[in-house]
Amino acid sequence: MSTEVWLDPRWRAGAEEWIDGVLETHSLTRVGAVTYAHVRPWSVVAHLSVGGDRFWFKASAAETAYEPTLLGLLAGVTSALLPPLGLDRARGWSLHPDGGRTLRDMLASRPADRLALWEDVLQDHARLQLAAARLSGQLLEAGVPDMRPAVLTRHVERLLTGSTLTAGLRARVASWLPQLQQAAAELASSMVPMTVQHDDLHDNNVLIADRGVQFVDWGDASIGHPFGVFLVIRRSVAHQAGWDEHGPELCRLRDAYLEPFTQFGSRRALERELEVATYLDGVARVESWRRALADATSQEVAAYEDPVGGWLDEIVGLPLPGAAPM
Repeated sequence: MSTEVWLDPRWRAGAEEWIDGVLETHSLTRVGAVTYAHVRPWSVVAHLSVGGDRFWFKASAAETAYEPTLLGLLAGVTSALLPPLGLDRARGWSLHPDGGRTLRDMLASRPADRLALWEDVLQDHARLQLAAARLSGQLLEAGVPDMRPAVLTRHVERLLTGSTLTAGLRARVASWLPQLQQAAAELASSMVPMTVQHDDLHDNNVLIADRGVQFVDWGDASIGHPFGVFLVIRRSVAHQAGWDEHGPELCRLRDAYLEPFTQFGSRRALERELEVATYLDGVARVESWRRALADATSQEVAAYEDPVGGWLDEIVGLPLPGAAPM
């Protein structure tokens, strides 16, 4: 969706009418104006005040409008996400109370605790994924994207026939498909259950409050192998901390994340699956960007420097993970 829609006064009036209606059902009243803080082609986020408390509203574009339904279902199995005050599944709207400090803010004042904090966060996220596994069928029916290993090749083949890839990249992707199929086939036989995969889990999408860790911004989420989530985690943590992506600190975080999954296999087997899953998650990142920019204008797409082609260009150049764990 073009950002022009989010800027339209008529659209904003409708959104604010809905916000006020939701608040009224909870005997709450908004104080002051709604402030639109993040306006992107794929979503808009706004903040508002109720008494002395802050609330936030999010609207998603058509191809990510499944987020409120996902939140509603996840709320039934975990407390590790902001409880939605109101959801409009048809329009992709949600309203939430403020969730406290982000992990990024906390780490700015407690950098020495980075490893310990991230270990706790990752174990909480693994437990969320395990709890949500029984919802996978419902989430797929609700429109959450299907990024299970068995269908990954199909997503890439669709890009080859219906996108604006350059001729050179199109040829490289076509020649890479057998390698993709090989990795996907290996992961398809996993004993680890397919479940929700956040796919944008960095320290600004984690909130730390008295009620515990909560995960926000599920607009990139899909159903797939849970270990794919570690691709963004590994890159973002390494970037923020200045660590090597495969250094001892990230290995320690990997081990903490995998601990709740040891019921499904040996440590060595799980490490291997994580490497294959993060290799394949490049396809999920491609699809996430394709969805995000599906209705954007050509100028808006250009402003993001073709992330679909950029991710494809990167992943087709990667070798298949070796058999040894990292």
